[in-house]
Amino acid sequence: MVRQHQRSGWRQAARSGALALTLVGTMVPVVGVGAVPALAAQSAASAADRASEAGASALAAATGERVVIESATTESSRVFANPDGTFTQETNAAPVRAKKHDGSWASIDTTLVREADGAVRAKNATAALTFSGGGSGSSLVKLEDDGHELRLGWPTALPEPRLEGSTATYAEVLPDVDLQLTALSTGYTSVLVVNLALS
Repeated sequence: MVRQHQRSGWRQAARSGALALTLVGTMVPVVGVGAVPALAAQSAASAADRASEAGASALAAATGERVVIESATTESSRVFANPDGTFTQETNAAPVRAKKHDGSWASIDTTLVREADGAVRAKNATAALTFSGGGSGSSLVKLEDDGHELRLGWPTALPEPRLEGSTATYAEVLPDVDLQLTALSTGYTSVLVVNLALS
C-alpha cells in the first residue's frame, strides 16, 4: 500500500498528474458544444467533492481523528482528512474493496454462496460474478461489470457444484475430469482437474 501525505489541494495535484500523463500518452480532444453538459456535470461534481473535503477536514479537526473522504474512495484507494489540515491518500496495487448492492463499500469477499435461484455467486467482488448451480451448461459463467455482460457455457449438462471457499468444483464434466471455477476479486479462473491414478 502506498501512502501520500500533502498539505492541501490533493485533488488538484492528482488532476495535474493525470493531465500530464494524458498529454504525454494521448492526443487532447477538441472541446465542442456537445461537451458543455459534461463540463457542467464535472464542475458540479468538483464542487461536491470540495464540500465533502471541507466537511471531513472540519470533523477531523473537531474529533482529533482522521476522517475518510467517502467521495474519493475507490476500489483500490482512500483519502483521509487529518486533524492538522493535511490529507493522506492510501493506495493499493489491486482492488481491496467493492461496492455492495446498496452502494456502500465493503472489503472484497470472493467466498461463494448458493442463492435462492440455485446460482452460485461471490459475496462481494468488483464485478458481479455468477457460476452455474448445475443443470444446463448454457450459463456456466456470467460476469457483469459497468453495464456489460459476458456469458460462457459448457457443451453438456453440469452437476451441482461442490463449494469450498472461492472455488466451485463440477465433478466428472468429462470422464475422470473435474472442472474447477475460482472467483477472484476482478474475475475468475477455470481449471480442468484430471483424476487418473498413475500406474
